[in-house]
Amino acid sequence: MKITGKELAEQVDPSSVSTTGGATFLCLAADKEYEISEPLYNIPLPNLKTTDGFQQYLSRTCSGGSWFASRDNSDIHQMFTNDELKQVPEIYRPYAKRANE
Repeated sequence: MKITGKELAEQVDPSSVSTTGGATFLCLAADKEYEISEPLYNIPLPNLKTTDGFQQYLSRTCSGGSWFASRDNSDIHQMFTNDELKQVPEIYRPYAKRANE
């Protein structure tokens, strides 16, 4: 799966970035594309669509706080690694689907 630097940066929890230049790397990498070997997952919520028919996905604030439903939006945290899926409320885990499949 290919991912842009901007998409990669959006998936990183800022509190987990080391102070040795990781945040700077993410900013500089925003215009590049990377091959990611770890699968990413999104969680389409069953029977939940917007009024104009778009699928809603489990989403999380970038600070790692609240969970909420939102249509597909690359500006919010909607793609999860295997480790992040362990933090997803248990009731939603069965709906996880590998992204871009």
